[in-house]
Amino acid sequence: MLRPDKSWEGGRASAFSSPIWVPEESCYKWVYNPNHKDWSGLATSKDGIHWEKPCLGIMEFDDSRQNNLISDRRIRKVVHDPDDPDPRRRFKGLANKKPVTSPDLIYWHDDGGTDLPGGDSGSLTYDEEKGRFLAPVKISDPDGDSYRQFEIVTSEDFREWSEARFFFGADDDDQRIALERIRSWLSDPGRPRPLFVEPPPQLGWSPPPEMRKLPKRRHSWNAQCNNISIFPYQGIYIALITMLYPTGSYIPGHQNTTGFFMVEIASTRDLRTWNRLRTPFLEPARLDRGVIDNYERMLVQPVNRPLERDDQLWFYYTGGKEHQGFRDSRYGPGRYSSYMDGEPRAPGSLSELERADLEIGQSALYLATLRLDGFVSLSAGSDGGRLLTKSLIFVEGELHLNAEIEGSITMELLDESGSRIGVSEPVTGDDVNLLVSWGEGFHPEDINSPICLDIQLKDASLYSIWTEPRDNG
Repeated sequence: MLRPDKSWEGGRASAFSSPIWVPEESCYKWVYNPNHKDWSGLATSKDGIHWEKPCLGIMEFDDSRQNNLISDRRIRKVVHDPDDPDPRRRFKGLANKKPVTSPDLIYWHDDGGTDLPGGDSGSLTYDEEKGRFLAPVKISDPDGDSYRQFEIVTSEDFREWSEARFFFGADDDDQRIALERIRSWLSDPGRPRPLFVEPPPQLGWSPPPEMRKLPKRRHSWNAQCNNISIFPYQGIYIALITMLYPTGSYIPGHQNTTGFFMVEIASTRDLRTWNRLRTPFLEPARLDRGVIDNYERMLVQPVNRPLERDDQLWFYYTGGKEHQGFRDSRYGPGRYSSYMDGEPRAPGSLSELERADLEIGQSALYLATLRLDGFVSLSAGSDGGRLLTKSLIFVEGELHLNAEIEGSITMELLDESGSRIGVSEPVTGDDVNLLVSWGEGFHPEDINSPICLDIQLKDASLYSIWTEPRDNG
């Protein structure tokens, strides 16, 4: 966990991009936002887990340069571009909407490119294989007739960007799921109750006149895409979708909504057509874990892409105690600023636990891990299960599996008529790289005609399958 610096107003730490490994310095560097103002800081780590905030002496804050601040702008969505021949542009990011570049993640300069559209959220990813930058950007709706949605722009040089087009937004199925998801949250004693909760729409409750004029993104009891990041993975794109479930608008002023967040995953091949699971991939922490140091109890928001470390994917994310869209400097941040009826809450009314919770800050940075390819699996219990692939032609040598196997996985090769032409030894074990063995002298790549794989599982979960050249040594 990378905690907020309590000496900075707001007590927040948030990030929109993952740490970057800098080999010549043998460390990770992480550009993050240390408070809710327009500042950026730098943290460093040898292992990606334990972080330090180096004293850089660059920016003056509270009459001192003894800090790790690198800019008085919010530099977000930072990526590494190893293909740029100019070392001064090795790292790229966005200062609000303006493209900026850096040679070292410390000193940043405007790059002269076109400002990007969009609001405060969004992400930036470099697609190494296609040599292009992908930037989902939040749609600003001046009329307030839509929920939060995202468009996407792309660039090959980080200076000129494509015209924005619609990318992603919550659909009718999301709205149906939202009603049950909000009800479940509110009825669960292990979840924190949002500060403001309006009656569910089915009760026939009619909002007061001032609320009827609110833009749609401030309505409650719905699902909204609060952020989306996308990254290339094994020939497709994976999206991390941060869904917001607002339960009511803040009183007074209805300046934003209170609610909770969950992260879902989706995939796409063309950046247009989506394959969605609609189940939580990353959820806020429960109150069973306690209050102090439990920053991630309402908000979870991943960075632009995970890091691949050994046999795992590392997902960094911001964890927050409240929807961070709420600011009220008169009474303090978040849920301790007022009572549920909107009346201001005096600091002296806070309990000892509430004061301690307020003192340590509002948000921190977290790490979650997943096995390689572990987004989804083909699983079977003791009764077994089968998968028949489409027609394939082996062009490489050995077949490998990423699988978690208590029983066994067996592969059968079938010709186009469905006749068996080969069967593997049972594969067992739990590993991201398990070798499939065949009978003596049998090599599937020697079959020059199309075949199908009949994959038979028992007490096993299969995550991925691929071929590699045969090791003849």
